[in-house]
Amino acid sequence: MIVIWIIIALCGICSLILLSGRGSILIAGYNTMSKEEQEQYDEKKLCRITGAGMLVITVQFWKLLVKRYQIGSGHSMLFWLSLLQ
Repeated sequence: MIVIWIIIALCGICSLILLSGRGSILIAGYNTMSKEEQEQYDEKKLCRITGAGMLVITVQFWKLLVKRYQIGSGHSMLFWLSLLQ
């Protein structure tokens, strides 16, 4: 389960980098274009759109993890409280 949290954290960090308008190196295919082809695109806008998509994926992945393991539900709270006794 720790690996899943690490993946979610890495996805979150990548989405924040892209949302800031930087990190065009993370966009597949963009950095392999020639400079002339790259000039046809607005790099900041491309990064922000990709970052927004990455953020949606990250949030959905986090929601899936929370639902799967019932993190924050009453049942898991009772489980953790029972370990304290």
